[in-house]
Amino acid sequence: MRGKPRARADSVTGSPRWAFDTRREEGGGGEIVSSVTVSGDLALFGSYDSYLYAVRRKDGTLAWRYQTQAQVRSTPAVAGGLTFVAGCDAHVRAVDVATGKEAWALDIGDNCPGSPGIGGDRLVVGTLGQQVLCLDWKQRKVLWRYEVPDRKFEFWSSPAIGRVPGAAGAKPVEVAVIGGRDKHVHAIRLDDGKALWTFPTRAKVDAAPVIARQRVIAAGHDGNIYLLELASGKEVWKLAAGGPFVASPAVGEGLLVIGNDDGAVLCIDLQADAR
Repeated sequence: MRGKPRARADSVTGSPRWAFDTRREEGGGGEIVSSVTVSGDLALFGSYDSYLYAVRRKDGTLAWRYQTQAQVRSTPAVAGGLTFVAGCDAHVRAVDVATGKEAWALDIGDNCPGSPGIGGDRLVVGTLGQQVLCLDWKQRKVLWRYEVPDRKFEFWSSPAIGRVPGAAGAKPVEVAVIGGRDKHVHAIRLDDGKALWTFPTRAKVDAAPVIARQRVIAAGHDGNIYLLELASGKEVWKLAAGGPFVASPAVGEGLLVIGNDDGAVLCIDLQADAR
């Protein structure tokens, strides 16, 4: 039986508007690790109850929900009128945003704890099978699989997609940047799945990197925040900022905001010298 929405906070005043409770839906109820993706009038998110939910932003009522075969940890990605989730059932799924109907589902063989990244017709996910996969979401097929032959580790991070300008008129290079549990940040070419560069940290990197103005911001379990050049992976600066980082950074108006496992939320001026 569907329940009525309850309050959420207004972003300006902080006063409540509504809250949507998955436990009030038949068969629903589960931890929500997924972040919310806004697409038009809908707010999309996954739940540990195996559903992908679409809730109307204006009043918090359920528009539709789509059931997978396991927990949905990932934050939905949206492109071409479809929303994409990669979950704990070893599938990448495409769902029509307007109707909630499945467009397609592709068995990729391994669970995906992170969220998909999309660049054009390429969709990139990290897996517990020690690989990063790139799909052509229009043709519904795997284009390449990236792995490090001499290190066996999982990818819990979500990828960030960016573009490196070509030198002397050369074609730009699209890249996926993702953290690994091998204590490295990996930049992978979208065209062929080859490493553009890797950057070593001192602990596993589960937080998703952020790309801004040809720089990569990565935060790891070593308590450091790294600013790297997107083209080369060269370190611009490193900031020792306390406890381990699991949540991903947010960037806007020249500021970086991030929380760590010490319970602190940090705001850093990216335009200042943080070395």
